[in-house]
Amino acid sequence: MITGDAGRTAAAIARQIDLVKDGANGIETAELDAMNDRELTAKILSGAVIFARMTPRHKMRIVSVCRTKIRGSPSLVTVSMMRLP
Repeated sequence: MITGDAGRTAAAIARQIDLVKDGANGIETAELDAMNDRELTAKILSGAVIFARMTPRHKMRIVSVCRTKIRGSPSLVTVSMMRLP
């Protein structure tokens, strides 16, 4: 899940829609900025991840890593983006 919302808000929404359980990994902008693409790829493949407080630049980086570094991985079945009303 990638959102501009605060981490606690994002986690609550993710649980409400059964996207994640209580053990989801939460990452905010400072942690993402400190990661290289290899670390980001490993974090994404480790399980459910909630990316919170992301700017458009951060969102594009995450999607780009999913497209270029993870393509074909059996752990990544679908990457979809949607905007809820």
